[in-house]
Amino acid sequence: MKQPNEHEITLLLAKASKGDSVAFEALSSLFAPMLRRVKKSFCQGLCAADCDEISAEAEIALFQAVRTYTEACGVTFGAYARVCVKNALISL
Repeated sequence: MKQPNEHEITLLLAKASKGDSVAFEALSSLFAPMLRRVKKSFCQGLCAADCDEISAEAEIALFQAVRTYTEACGVTFGAYARVCVKNALISL
């Protein structure tokens, strides 16, 4: 599968923000490497149960990022999602 461009991501975001679970799954798969990197940095030295909680919180943060992102914020969705996930995990 080829890497989607910004326009294709914008279309997926529009669908996912309206409740399209297939579009959200596509975005989740697309940004899974970013989620893994962020989760890994927070899981160092923690037990498996804590890492499971971090993983769940990261997925929730990605979902919230999909629902709240607007192009007017002036950054790509990937950058916005990364900040949202990191902030959620810091708050956790």
